[in-house]
Amino acid sequence: MSDPPLRFYTIFKNIITIPPIARFTEKIENFGELRREHLQILIIMNCIALETTEKSASVAIFENERMIYYAQLPMDIRSAQSLAPGLKQALTQTGLEPTQIGLVAVAQGPGSFTGLRVGVVSAKTFAWAVNADIIGVDSMEVCALQAPQDVEIISVAFDCQRGQVIYRNFDRAADGTFSPVGNEKTVAWRDWLAQTEPDRWLSGPYVNRIDPAALENRLIFSTELRAPTAKGVGELAIRQYKSGRKDVLWDLLPRYSRPAAAEEKRNKRQ
Repeated sequence: MSDPPLRFYTIFKNIITIPPIARFTEKIENFGELRREHLQILIIMNCIALETTEKSASVAIFENERMIYYAQLPMDIRSAQSLAPGLKQALTQTGLEPTQIGLVAVAQGPGSFTGLRVGVVSAKTFAWAVNADIIGVDSMEVCALQAPQDVEIISVAFDCQRGQVIYRNFDRAADGTFSPVGNEKTVAWRDWLAQTEPDRWLSGPYVNRIDPAALENRLIFSTELRAPTAKGVGELAIRQYKSGRKDVLWDLLPRYSRPAAAEEKRNKRQ
């Protein structure tokens, strides 16, 4: 992608009123040879996190590793309409200017086409406009991160349409984090239940769509823990950022639950 997504940039510029990047450059020059990545070690690092894989999109802001703001966006308004005002509200309530954000975190998928596209494009536009670092995180891993402390093994499923789910299993590691077990799989939702051990907890937004009778005697997360949140996105991104990971802005792409219908038809013809 050679050019910035101008439409989203215009939205952010009009709604958030981004201060000139030169203002931050002047601050850096006052520190002599120090560069922005060095300054992040010396000053408070603010992170803004976006989650748009589901209808219940959310925004969070972290000061270092402490969440100082969280908001669920209106479910009756599409993310394309609610996200920019939600970002403005987050910055206003925390008293931060956009250029004070050093890291932008976003759920990269899997998930729905529209939601993911809006989230990833918005995150990239924001990061580009304020010269922040960016990280895209796995939505399934975010769901695993949100598990209660006493949960050791999890299977996370997202809607893949046509009665199918895309799922992956996670086991808790010695350090308390979750590690993926095997690869992602796309199967019918009933096959997911049949293939998952009875003692493995079930999570992910697709659980909300299953008839409760089919989940009888299964271990399932409470409703508020099943879908990824901006809180989980930020926590996972900050952990990865501290370990040295960050994405190249223009290389970051959404990871959809399945190819678009036109793409699937094209693949069948090949």
